[in-house]
Amino acid sequence: MRKLSTLSALGFVACICLGAQAQKPARPALTPTAVQKPIVSASNTPVKVTGAVKGAPAGRMFVVATPRKGPVNVDAASARYRYKGKFTTSETLKSGASVQATGAMNGTWLKASEVEILRIPGSRTPPKAKAPLKK
Repeated sequence: MRKLSTLSALGFVACICLGAQAQKPARPALTPTAVQKPIVSASNTPVKVTGAVKGAPAGRMFVVATPRKGPVNVDAASARYRYKGKFTTSETLKSGASVQATGAMNGTWLKASEVEILRIPGSRTPPKAKAPLKK
């Protein structure tokens, strides 16, 4: 009787262990074909994104809120910055600034080659002087 209860206990434990192993999903083998490559824009034409900078820029990465495309993540690590036609640094960029970033799409990120700052909030540009009328 004791052997029968021991055997049934071992059988029960074996069923529990094998049942638990059967519930785990199999992991796919990591092969070079299983690694996803980032999506690059199909055409090699530069992409322009125009809008306001959302939030404070973190280093050289920021988010541009575009009216049509929604928010676009911009990586401007190797970009040239321009403001009023002159080169500037990334510290000029502030939250709420109106920018136009040009570069190539890499998945959901825009890898910018040039960032033109169109307007900085709080800065005022003087009105252009009118040319005198010639008679």
